[in-house]
Amino acid sequence: MPENDLNEDSIIAPTNGPSKGIIFWQSLICLLVMMCAAGVMVTASKSGVSLIGTSVSSQYSNWKILTTLVGVMALVFLTMNSVRSTKLLGTVMFLAIIFGLTFGVNVLFGPAIGTVVFCLAVVVYYSNPWVMLYDLVLCLGLAGICAAIGPAFQSWVLLLVLGLVAIYDVMIIYLSGRSVLFSHQLPPRRSFIYFFFPFYWSNFLVRVRKANRNVNDFGFRGIGELLLPTMFAASVMWHYGLAAAGSVMLGATLFLVLTHITTSWPRLTSILPPLALGSVIGYLTFFLII
Repeated sequence: MPENDLNEDSIIAPTNGPSKGIIFWQSLICLLVMMCAAGVMVTASKSGVSLIGTSVSSQYSNWKILTTLVGVMALVFLTMNSVRSTKLLGTVMFLAIIFGLTFGVNVLFGPAIGTVVFCLAVVVYYSNPWVMLYDLVLCLGLAGICAAIGPAFQSWVLLLVLGLVAIYDVMIIYLSGRSVLFSHQLPPRRSFIYFFFPFYWSNFLVRVRKANRNVNDFGFRGIGELLLPTMFAASVMWHYGLAAAGSVMLGATLFLVLTHITTSWPRLTSILPPLALGSVIGYLTFFLII
Protein backbone atom coordinates (compact mmCIF):
# COMPACT_ATOMS: atom_id res chain seq x y z
CA MET A 1 0.00 0.00 0.00
CA PRO A 2 1.25 3.53 -0.68
CA GLU A 3 3.17 5.37 1.95
CA ASN A 4 2.23 8.69 3.42
CA ASP A 5 4.89 11.06 4.63
CA LEU A 6 2.50 13.33 6.48
CA ASN A 7 2.64 13.93 10.20
CA GLU A 8 0.63 11.96 12.73
CA ASP A 9 -1.42 14.93 13.98
CA SER A 10 -4.59 15.52 11.99
CA ILE A 11 -5.69 19.04 11.12
CA ILE A 12 -9.39 19.46 10.65
CA ALA A 13 -10.42 20.78 7.25
CA PRO A 14 -13.40 23.03 6.53
CA THR A 15 -16.61 21.25 5.67
CA ASN A 16 -17.87 23.71 3.08
CA GLY A 17 -17.26 23.61 -0.67
CA PRO A 18 -17.86 20.74 -3.10
CA SER A 19 -17.61 18.16 -0.34
CA LYS A 20 -20.95 19.14 1.21
CA GLY A 21 -23.22 16.77 -0.69
CA ILE A 22 -20.99 14.48 -2.67
CA ILE A 23 -19.29 12.90 0.35
CA PHE A 24 -22.64 12.07 1.89
CA TRP A 25 -23.94 10.32 -1.22
CA GLN A 26 -20.69 8.40 -1.66
CA SER A 27 -20.98 7.25 1.95
CA LEU A 28 -24.57 6.18 1.36
CA ILE A 29 -23.64 4.24 -1.78
CA CYS A 30 -20.88 2.39 0.08
CA LEU A 31 -23.29 1.59 2.92
CA LEU A 32 -25.90 0.16 0.54
CA VAL A 33 -23.27 -1.88 -1.33
CA MET A 34 -21.97 -3.31 1.95
CA MET A 35 -25.41 -4.13 3.34
CA CYS A 36 -26.67 -5.73 0.12
CA ALA A 37 -23.47 -7.72 -0.37
CA ALA A 38 -23.48 -8.89 3.26
CA GLY A 39 -27.13 -9.87 2.94
CA VAL A 40 -26.46 -11.99 -0.14
CA MET A 41 -23.47 -13.63 1.56
CA VAL A 42 -25.46 -14.42 4.71
CA THR A 43 -28.31 -15.88 2.65
CA ALA A 44 -25.96 -18.12 0.67
CA SER A 45 -24.08 -19.17 3.80
CA LYS A 46 -27.30 -20.02 5.64
CA SER A 47 -28.73 -21.99 2.71
CA GLY A 48 -25.50 -23.95 2.24
CA VAL A 49 -25.61 -23.49 -1.55
CA SER A 50 -23.55 -21.01 -3.56
CA LEU A 51 -24.89 -18.95 -6.46
CA ILE A 52 -23.39 -21.38 -8.97
CA GLY A 53 -25.14 -24.34 -7.35
CA THR A 54 -22.22 -25.86 -5.46
CA SER A 55 -22.54 -26.65 -1.78
CA VAL A 56 -20.83 -24.38 0.71
CA SER A 57 -18.46 -26.65 2.56
CA SER A 58 -15.55 -26.23 4.91
CA GLN A 59 -13.68 -29.13 3.27
CA TYR A 60 -10.38 -28.22 1.66
CA SER A 61 -9.78 -29.27 -1.93
CA ASN A 62 -6.34 -29.67 -3.50
CA TRP A 63 -7.03 -26.60 -5.64
CA LYS A 64 -7.90 -24.54 -2.57
CA ILE A 65 -4.79 -25.65 -0.71
CA LEU A 66 -2.55 -24.86 -3.71
CA THR A 67 -3.97 -21.42 -4.47
CA THR A 68 -4.10 -20.46 -0.81
CA LEU A 69 -0.45 -21.47 -0.42
CA VAL A 70 0.53 -19.36 -3.42
CA GLY A 71 -1.44 -16.39 -2.09
CA VAL A 72 0.04 -16.66 1.40
CA MET A 73 3.57 -16.96 0.00
CA ALA A 74 3.03 -13.88 -2.16
CA LEU A 75 1.61 -12.02 0.82
CA VAL A 76 4.53 -12.94 3.07
CA PHE A 77 7.07 -11.99 0.40
CA LEU A 78 5.50 -8.61 -0.32
CA THR A 79 4.97 -7.85 3.35
CA MET A 80 8.59 -8.67 4.19
CA ASN A 81 9.71 -6.22 1.51
CA SER A 82 7.59 -3.41 2.94
CA VAL A 83 7.44 -4.25 6.64
CA ARG A 84 9.60 -1.27 7.57
CA SER A 85 7.06 1.11 6.08
CA THR A 86 3.90 -0.66 7.22
CA LYS A 87 2.16 -0.14 10.53
CA LEU A 88 1.04 -3.27 12.36
CA LEU A 89 -2.54 -2.00 12.51
CA GLY A 90 -2.60 -1.47 8.75
CA THR A 91 -1.31 -4.98 8.12
CA VAL A 92 -3.87 -6.54 10.45
CA MET A 93 -6.69 -4.60 8.80
CA PHE A 94 -5.40 -5.62 5.39
CA LEU A 95 -5.52 -9.29 6.36
CA ALA A 96 -9.02 -8.90 7.78
CA ILE A 97 -10.32 -7.19 4.64
CA ILE A 98 -8.73 -9.73 2.30
CA PHE A 99 -10.01 -12.72 4.25
CA GLY A 100 -13.43 -11.09 4.49
CA LEU A 101 -13.49 -10.69 0.72
CA THR A 102 -12.31 -14.27 0.27
CA PHE A 103 -15.01 -15.56 2.60
CA GLY A 104 -17.71 -13.77 0.64
CA VAL A 105 -16.52 -14.98 -2.75
CA ASN A 106 -16.04 -18.49 -1.39
CA VAL A 107 -19.63 -18.56 -0.12
CA LEU A 108 -21.06 -17.14 -3.35
CA PHE A 109 -18.95 -18.82 -6.02
CA GLY A 110 -17.11 -21.70 -4.39
CA PRO A 111 -13.64 -22.23 -2.91
CA ALA A 112 -11.71 -22.25 -6.20
CA ILE A 113 -12.82 -18.76 -7.21
CA GLY A 114 -12.51 -17.60 -3.61
CA THR A 115 -8.84 -18.46 -3.38
CA VAL A 116 -8.11 -16.97 -6.80
CA VAL A 117 -9.70 -13.73 -5.59
CA PHE A 118 -7.51 -13.94 -2.48
CA CYS A 119 -4.40 -13.99 -4.66
CA LEU A 120 -5.68 -11.18 -6.87
CA ALA A 121 -6.56 -9.05 -3.86
CA VAL A 122 -3.00 -9.36 -2.56
CA VAL A 123 -1.72 -8.09 -5.91
CA VAL A 124 -4.24 -5.24 -5.97
CA TYR A 125 -3.26 -4.21 -2.47
CA TYR A 126 0.33 -3.62 -3.53
CA SER A 127 -0.36 -2.28 -7.04
CA ASN A 128 -1.45 1.29 -6.24
CA PRO A 129 -5.07 0.82 -7.43
CA TRP A 130 -7.59 3.44 -8.45
CA VAL A 131 -9.56 5.00 -5.62
CA MET A 132 -12.72 3.43 -7.07
CA LEU A 133 -11.21 -0.06 -6.98
CA TYR A 134 -9.79 0.52 -3.51
CA ASP A 135 -13.18 1.56 -2.13
CA LEU A 136 -14.91 -1.36 -3.87
CA VAL A 137 -12.49 -3.91 -2.40
CA LEU A 138 -12.94 -2.25 0.97
CA CYS A 139 -16.75 -2.43 0.71
CA LEU A 140 -16.81 -6.09 -0.32
CA GLY A 141 -14.16 -7.08 2.21
CA LEU A 142 -16.05 -5.39 5.04
CA ALA A 143 -19.26 -7.02 3.83
CA GLY A 144 -17.52 -10.40 4.05
CA ILE A 145 -16.36 -9.65 7.59
CA CYS A 146 -19.91 -8.69 8.59
CA ALA A 147 -21.36 -11.81 6.96
CA ALA A 148 -18.83 -14.02 8.74
CA ILE A 149 -18.94 -12.42 12.19
CA GLY A 150 -22.42 -10.89 12.44
CA PRO A 151 -24.38 -14.18 12.61
CA ALA A 152 -22.17 -15.35 15.49
CA PHE A 153 -23.73 -12.71 17.75
CA GLN A 154 -27.28 -12.27 18.89
CA SER A 155 -28.77 -9.15 17.33
CA TRP A 156 -29.38 -7.45 20.68
CA VAL A 157 -25.66 -7.69 21.51
CA LEU A 158 -24.64 -5.88 18.33
CA LEU A 159 -27.48 -3.43 18.85
CA LEU A 160 -26.06 -2.61 22.28
CA VAL A 161 -22.55 -2.14 20.86
CA LEU A 162 -23.92 0.02 18.04
CA GLY A 163 -25.81 2.18 20.52
CA LEU A 164 -22.82 2.64 22.83
CA VAL A 165 -20.49 3.62 19.99
CA ALA A 166 -23.11 6.02 18.62
CA ILE A 167 -23.44 7.68 22.03
CA TYR A 168 -19.66 7.97 22.19
CA ASP A 169 -19.67 9.66 18.77
CA VAL A 170 -22.32 12.12 19.92
CA MET A 171 -20.33 13.01 23.02
CA ILE A 172 -16.95 13.31 21.33
CA ILE A 173 -17.88 14.76 17.95
CA TYR A 174 -21.19 16.55 18.22
CA LEU A 175 -20.64 18.17 21.61
CA SER A 176 -16.99 19.04 21.01
CA GLY A 177 -17.56 20.24 17.44
CA ARG A 178 -14.72 18.12 16.09
CA SER A 179 -14.85 16.34 12.77
CA VAL A 180 -13.56 12.88 11.99
CA LEU A 181 -14.53 13.02 8.34
CA PHE A 182 -12.30 15.63 6.74
CA SER A 183 -8.65 15.92 7.60
CA HIS A 184 -5.82 17.74 5.89
CA GLN A 185 -3.50 15.02 7.11
CA LEU A 186 -4.37 11.34 6.94
CA PRO A 187 -2.53 9.26 9.57
CA PRO A 188 0.38 7.68 7.70
CA ARG A 189 0.22 4.11 6.41
CA ARG A 190 -3.15 3.38 7.98
CA SER A 191 -4.20 1.26 5.03
CA PHE A 192 -7.73 -0.11 4.83
CA ILE A 193 -8.93 1.97 7.77
CA TYR A 194 -10.45 4.83 5.78
CA PHE A 195 -12.58 5.17 2.69
CA PHE A 196 -11.27 7.64 0.11
CA PHE A 197 -14.14 9.91 -0.96
CA PRO A 198 -13.15 12.41 -3.69
CA PHE A 199 -14.77 15.83 -3.76
CA TYR A 200 -15.26 15.37 -7.52
CA TRP A 201 -16.52 12.17 -9.15
CA SER A 202 -13.75 12.21 -11.76
CA ASN A 203 -11.16 11.70 -9.01
CA PHE A 204 -12.34 8.12 -8.50
CA LEU A 205 -9.85 7.22 -11.24
CA VAL A 206 -6.96 8.79 -9.34
CA ARG A 207 -4.41 6.31 -7.99
CA VAL A 208 -4.45 5.79 -4.23
CA ARG A 209 -0.84 6.87 -3.83
CA LYS A 210 -1.61 10.19 -5.48
CA ALA A 211 -4.84 10.59 -3.52
CA ASN A 212 -2.97 9.91 -0.29
CA ARG A 213 -0.78 12.94 -1.01
CA ASN A 214 -3.57 15.12 -2.39
CA VAL A 215 -5.83 15.26 0.63
CA ASN A 216 -7.23 18.68 -0.25
CA ASP A 217 -9.33 16.96 -2.94
CA PHE A 218 -10.41 13.98 -0.83
CA GLY A 219 -12.39 13.26 2.31
CA PHE A 220 -11.87 10.23 4.50
CA ARG A 221 -14.43 8.24 6.44
CA GLY A 222 -13.57 5.63 9.05
CA ILE A 223 -14.70 2.09 8.31
CA GLY A 224 -16.38 1.69 11.70
CA GLU A 225 -19.20 4.07 10.76
CA LEU A 226 -20.34 1.67 8.04
CA LEU A 227 -19.06 -1.60 9.52
CA LEU A 228 -21.16 -1.70 12.70
CA PRO A 229 -24.57 -1.01 11.10
CA THR A 230 -23.82 -3.56 8.37
CA MET A 231 -22.78 -6.19 10.91
CA PHE A 232 -25.99 -5.58 12.85
CA ALA A 233 -28.05 -5.99 9.66
CA ALA A 234 -26.19 -9.23 8.86
CA SER A 235 -26.98 -10.59 12.32
CA VAL A 236 -30.65 -9.67 11.94
CA MET A 237 -30.70 -11.33 8.51
CA TRP A 238 -29.32 -14.58 9.93
CA HIS A 239 -31.54 -14.78 13.02
CA TYR A 240 -34.80 -13.22 11.81
CA GLY A 241 -34.78 -13.34 8.02
CA LEU A 242 -34.91 -10.98 5.05
CA ALA A 243 -37.94 -8.97 6.15
CA ALA A 244 -36.36 -8.00 9.47
CA ALA A 245 -33.03 -7.14 7.84
CA GLY A 246 -34.83 -5.14 5.17
CA SER A 247 -36.63 -3.17 7.87
CA VAL A 248 -33.30 -2.39 9.54
CA MET A 249 -31.69 -1.32 6.25
CA LEU A 250 -34.68 0.81 5.29
CA GLY A 251 -34.85 2.48 8.69
CA ALA A 252 -31.12 3.23 8.71
CA THR A 253 -31.11 4.59 5.16
CA LEU A 254 -34.24 6.73 5.48
CA PHE A 255 -33.23 8.20 8.83
CA LEU A 256 -29.73 8.97 7.52
CA VAL A 257 -31.11 10.77 4.45
CA LEU A 258 -33.64 12.63 6.60
CA THR A 259 -30.89 13.72 8.97
CA HIS A 260 -28.75 14.85 6.06
CA ILE A 261 -31.60 16.97 4.67
CA THR A 262 -32.63 18.55 7.97
CA THR A 263 -29.24 18.95 9.67
CA SER A 264 -26.57 21.51 8.85
CA TRP A 265 -23.58 19.76 7.33
CA PRO A 266 -20.87 20.85 9.80
CA ARG A 267 -22.72 18.95 12.55
CA LEU A 268 -23.23 15.83 10.44
CA THR A 269 -19.56 14.90 10.54
CA SER A 270 -20.29 11.36 11.72
CA ILE A 271 -23.08 9.32 10.15
CA LEU A 272 -23.01 6.58 12.78
CA PRO A 273 -25.47 8.18 15.27
CA PRO A 274 -28.29 8.62 12.71
CA LEU A 275 -27.52 5.19 11.25
CA ALA A 276 -27.72 3.61 14.70
CA LEU A 277 -30.99 5.36 15.56
CA GLY A 278 -32.49 4.48 12.19
CA SER A 279 -31.44 0.85 12.60
CA VAL A 280 -33.09 0.70 16.02
CA ILE A 281 -36.29 2.23 14.66
CA GLY A 282 -36.38 -0.24 11.77
CA TYR A 283 -35.61 -3.17 14.08
CA LEU A 284 -38.34 -2.28 16.58
CA THR A 285 -40.83 -1.45 13.83
CA PHE A 286 -40.48 -4.94 12.36
CA PHE A 287 -41.29 -6.63 15.66
CA LEU A 288 -44.15 -4.25 16.41
CA ILE A 289 -45.73 -5.01 13.04
CA ILE A 290 -45.10 -8.76 13.23
